[in-house]
Amino acid sequence: ENFIKRVIGVPGDQIVFQGNGLILNGQPVKYDNKGLYAGHLGQGEGSSLLVEHLPGRTHTVLETDYPRGEGQWTVPAGKYLVMGDNRDNSDDGRFWGLLPEENLRGKAFLIWLNCSGMFCKDGFEPSRIGTGIN
Repeated sequence: ENFIKRVIGVPGDQIVFQGNGLILNGQPVKYDNKGLYAGHLGQGEGSSLLVEHLPGRTHTVLETDYPRGEGQWTVPAGKYLVMGDNRDNSDDGRFWGLLPEENLRGKAFLIWLNCSGMFCKDGFEPSRIGTGIN
């Protein structure tokens, strides 16, 4: 199976995820709150929209009042910690462990299809097709 997740930890990193925040190599990761997520198709409704500042890059994540998947990791050589941007509703490295380097396939750069639910049963939003991913 293929998944699209964000690389959070690279070899040598020490990562703590507690509550709704990350601590990367002893430094709390900064978040800017952008208000409530308006969402599309009801996904993430009621979540806070945050800008997460990782070293050298920023991106948007969702946070709910129900954090899950706390833990801490030291990332060894040849492994990576990956997380989904919908942090509190993502099956990711917090649950299935560190990802071996040979399992990395590439970098997502645009939305090809935007579906909600199995087989798009909850609808799809064509306006997002072809938009870039930051």
